[in-house]
Amino acid sequence: MCSSEIDAAAIAANSAIVSAVVAGCVAFVVGIFTVYYANRRNRENIYASSVIQERAKWRDEMREHVSNFIKLSHQLIILEIPFVSPELRSTKSQIALRLNPSLDDKHKIDQTLLRSLGFSLKYLADSDINRLSEMLILIEQGTQLLIKQEWEKSKDEAGYHKKLEENFKSESEVKLAIESITAKVTNLENAA
Repeated sequence: MCSSEIDAAAIAANSAIVSAVVAGCVAFVVGIFTVYYANRRNRENIYASSVIQERAKWRDEMREHVSNFIKLSHQLIILEIPFVSPELRSTKSQIALRLNPSLDDKHKIDQTLLRSLGFSLKYLADSDINRLSEMLILIEQGTQLLIKQEWEKSKDEAGYHKKLEENFKSESEVKLAIESITAKVTNLENAA
């Protein structure tokens, strides 16, 4: 073999080694990124799943406590007892503790429900059955809207997205309903 053939063979061997090393490094880096992003995505999925489960639990508890509040109020109406029982106060507190106290506009229904609960107890103590009955209906309607909002948030977090037009229509309808309930609650409060 001549020197040029040996040099060519050495260059070819070195090129093969360099190519193998570069390919190995690229594969290693790609592997690291794949593991990193898979791990990150897994953590995000676990977090989203946890949040979705907590929201579902919150919705169930709200349904339970609001229906219990309405039931206890109606029992006191039927028995004609102008007395706010400790159980009714406790149920009101359980509901209030699940509502967002923020004065931000996006939590307007929470504020409306908090006010409604307080005025319901006042109307019960004052034996103002007509206003109490109206307020209980508004509490039920407001809770339905709040639970619907939370359900929509859960669907968004789960990755379920509606078409843009459907979301806009739904959000507009919910905002109008919230405004309507808030106005009715305000009217009942002002009439007191």
